Order: sequence, then structure tokens, then C-alpha cells
Amino acid sequence: MLKIIAASLLFFQAAGGSIGITVVDVTTGQPIADTRIELTKLPAPLNVGQTSPPAAQPAPQPPGPVTSRTVVRIPPVTSDANGHYSFPNLELGAYLVRVLKEGYAEETTSIGSNSSSAQVILAEKDSSKSLVFRLTPGAAINGRVDGPDGKPVGNMEVAVFVPRYDAEGRESFLQTAYATTDDRGEYRIYPVNPGQYYLGVGPPTRPIPGNRLITPFNNPKNQYPRVFYPGAADPKSASIVDVRPRADLKGMDFRLSVQSTFRIRGHVVDTLTGKIPENVGISIIPRETNINTNSTSSANIVNPTDGSFELQNIAPGRYVIRAQTTLVLRPVSTATNGAPGVAISVQPTVTPGVAAAAVDVTGGDVDGVVLAFVPPITISGKLVMQNGAAVPAGTRANIVLRGSLSVPILGSAGTPRWNPDGTFTLEGVAPGEYSVSVTPIRTGNTARTYVRDVRAGEIDLLSHSMVIVGTRSDEIVITLGQNGGQISGTVNRPSVETSDRVVLVPDERGSRNLYMSTSIAQNGSFTLQGVSPGRYKVFALAGVVGTPWFDAAYLSTIDGSGSSVTVSDSANVSVNLNIIRRP
Repeated sequence: MLKIIAASLLFFQAAGGSIGITVVDVTTGQPIADTRIELTKLPAPLNVGQTSPPAAQPAPQPPGPVTSRTVVRIPPVTSDANGHYSFPNLELGAYLVRVLKEGYAEETTSIGSNSSSAQVILAEKDSSKSLVFRLTPGAAINGRVDGPDGKPVGNMEVAVFVPRYDAEGRESFLQTAYATTDDRGEYRIYPVNPGQYYLGVGPPTRPIPGNRLITPFNNPKNQYPRVFYPGAADPKSASIVDVRPRADLKGMDFRLSVQSTFRIRGHVVDTLTGKIPENVGISIIPRETNINTNSTSSANIVNPTDGSFELQNIAPGRYVIRAQTTLVLRPVSTATNGAPGVAISVQPTVTPGVAAAAVDVTGGDVDGVVLAFVPPITISGKLVMQNGAAVPAGTRANIVLRGSLSVPILGSAGTPRWNPDGTFTLEGVAPGEYSVSVTPIRTGNTARTYVRDVRAGEIDLLSHSMVIVGTRSDEIVITLGQNGGQISGTVNRPSVETSDRVVLVPDERGSRNLYMSTSIAQNGSFTLQGVSPGRYKVFALAGVVGTPWFDAAYLSTIDGSGSSVTVSDSANVSVNLNIIRRP
């Protein structure tokens, strides 16, 4: 803390610019007093107020020199009665400003005057900035959760979810706020950012405070399946809950049903030594789930004498069970010049770090699951061309494995090693569940290639995940089309924003691999290469955050503004677009 403060004082001594901040209520326009304001100096590019790296400054002690490459967190301040605060005498460079006020929405998905954060650059010719943050009052959602007998159910997790899409169009529902029911089955979620949500209730996805014996995957509450308001098993079939600023929604009640639950038994083993691994945490995650609760839990439930484990109260479904070893930290007495002390000794982990198994729970208990710790494996793969054509020399693709359980890709981090014949290997892949992303590298004679199919054995990896268990994996076969089309043109727009995108949406909306997007040049030009033959609509979208074009509801609001195009083999299509700004 002393280092941060000292660095901040040095930072303020270098007079240059200023940032004035005003915070108001977006619904009333009135200033918001006592708002917490955080200012962080970011590493600045060399072209911000300078043409070369800054000369070395006398280094103060003890914090060290503050340069344009240093991140400095300035102690937070609060706004005055007029909702205002000014930071004077700031060094030129880039800053991140963040404002926080209890009871108001904290908008973290965008940066701008209507969010709770903004990025600012102070330059020599523009060294003074004034920002106005318009904060939106939060809302509350209240209700009650009852069992099938009408009695209240406590310790259930009620949450709001929003749909999200990754770069490949995989849909998930992200939990953004939650509350736990009390002994009367009642809950209150506050504050909730205004917006449209799906409201769901399910068993706890986090450990219960004060109860180390009950974990999310042995909790008796698992007998209650997750349900979305007012009573749907899937969010796509649920009602959208419209939350307005300062709303206090009441009567958002649930009546739960009951399902059978089962046990899973198995054991863990280290294949290198044949011994029982130590310090193993076990977790269980639904396969290909589209519900993201921002929480994963594990527990050390392995019997150290025989390596056995038992998971109780498991609902029917398809799962990946995962075991992971952890480091052991032990205090060790030390002595320096006769003075006693304590150091921390880290016990190295000899056992490979991850084991996994795919398990289906249907109508009964599951026995005999083996979690075998094995070293990371190498996955083989190859490129093939449609119709059996030869793979053009130099054809390559970016191949990314994303762990659905946040399991890191060890070794080469998923970077393929290519052979001249178009075969490749992915080294250092740990056991677990992965989604696979493939993008052709379009250069020279491969500029028009596109992905037609990606498979591992019989599994379509464009639609399903890949589960790695044991020491072997199916070969990944990537089929490429060779004579894709090209779409180019110009976007008419009154102003330039780096977040503007041109988006290509196929008429076959369910074919995620056919969607494409690209940035727009300063002069408004754009090019999309390697377009699979077919019928599409092209959109120029302003100020895009994320990948909303995979959302059917989003597309329905702009569908009439797109330009229809038909792309045939090796076609060159030209189209001029007008920028679309959603209200």
C-alpha cells in the first residue's frame, strides 16, 4: 500500500493534464454524491504525447521509477455534493476511470459515458478531459421458492441469466446476479442491472457458508431440477423478465418438482507409479451445458487408503468428472542469525495434474469409474480438401482448444506443429472437455479456403465438444473448401469507430461456421475472404460489443437493413452498405 501511495505522489508531481468527473443519475439528471471514483494509469503507447521512450527519471526510493510503462493505481476518492471530482496535474498518457455507487448498476460490458467505466488518453494537444457518467439505478427481484408439497425450500440459488455467444456462435446463459433462499423460501436479488433476463432457480453452485461437508455436487438439494420462470426446464422456453431502473419486482415465485438422484463411485490412480495420488480434488461438471454460473467447486473426497471416491445426490445427465492434484504448503521453522522465523515450504507434485472421465447418469447408480492420472497427450490431425483434391502446399489453419472447465492447455498451449503434407499434432493436451475452433490461414493461393467440416471420429466438432480421457484421442480431421468467394465493398458512415463491424449472416442461421465478420478500414472499405458458397445477408453494425449477430432476437431488429448476396465458387461480390445504429 505504501508503494502504491508513494508511486501515486510521484505521479501527481509530473504536471501535465487533468480529468474532471461528474456523476449523475440517468433517470433524473441529478448529481450523485459520495460516489467512489477509481483512477488507474495504464501503460501508454509511445505515440501518446511522445515520439520516443521517455528519458530515465531519477528513481525515488523505495517504490522505484514511475514510467510510461508502469500501471499506477491512485487511491480512490469520492464525488462531492455536486457529483464532481477533478484530478489535476496528471502525467500525460492513458487512464482507466471507474465509478461505483451502491444501489446503482455497475456496467462492465461496455466503455462509454453511459457505463461505469471509461478509458481516457491525455496528450499534449488534448491534456484536459471532462467526463460525465450517467449511472442507472439498480432494481430488485423478490419471490418465494416452494417444493411440490407447497412447503418453502431454503438454500436454493435464484439467479438472473443473460444470453451470450462466443466467437464461434456457441450460446450460453451467463449468471450475472443471484441470491439464496432463506428458511421461508424467500429471496431478494439486489441490485440488478436494468435489462432483460431469464430468471432461474436451482441447487447451489457454490459451497454453503459454514458447512464444509455439503458441496454443490453432494447436496440433497440436487433433487430439485433447475427451472426458469415461470416453469420451463430450458431458458429458451422461459419468459423474459424485463427489469427497469428502480423496479422492485415482487411475486416472482417458483414451484419445484422432484427428480431421482444417484451415486457415482470410482477410484483414482497414478498411471506412472501405480500409487494413490495425494491431495486430489474431485469435481463434476455437466457436459456441453449452456448454463454458466461463474462457479466451479471441488472437494477432497478421495479415500487415501484405497483411492476410492463417492459422489452422492447426482441428478440424471451427462458429465465430466475431473480430478486434480494441488500443491501442499507447509510451514517450516527457520532461523536467521539466531532469530527464529517461519518460511513456507512447497511440496512438489509428482503426479500428473489432471484426470478426467466421461460419465452418463440415467436411471441408476454408476460404479467403476476410473480417474487415471496420465501425462498430457499429443493429438494428431490432418487437413483434407473437399472432393479428395490434394492439399495445396502451405495450407495451414489456426486450431484452438478451449477448455470448458477452464483447464489450461499444457505444453504448446494448443499451437499445432505442422508437417509439409498438411498433417499436424497438438502437444501437451491435458484430460478434459474442449471446444475446438478452426480458422484457415488465408494467404496467397490459400486466400479462398474455408472450413466445411471438423470431426474427431464420429463427433462433429462444429456442433459438439471433444472429451479427452486416458492416453489416446481420435484424430482430428479438418475438411476445407478451396474455391470460396470474396465479398468486398464500402460502408457509408458519418463517423469512425473501432468497434464497427461488417457481419456476414447465412440464410441457414443454424450453420455457425458460415458466419463471418471483419473490421472496417478508415476509408470505409472492407473485404471478406474464403466465403462458403451460399445465400447470405451482409450488415454493417456500429459500436458492436461481443457477437450479438448470433442472437435471433437481435437479428430480427435489423434484418430489414441487411443486403442480400449470393456467393458461388470463386465469386467476387461487391456491395455498398449503410452503417446500422441500434437505438
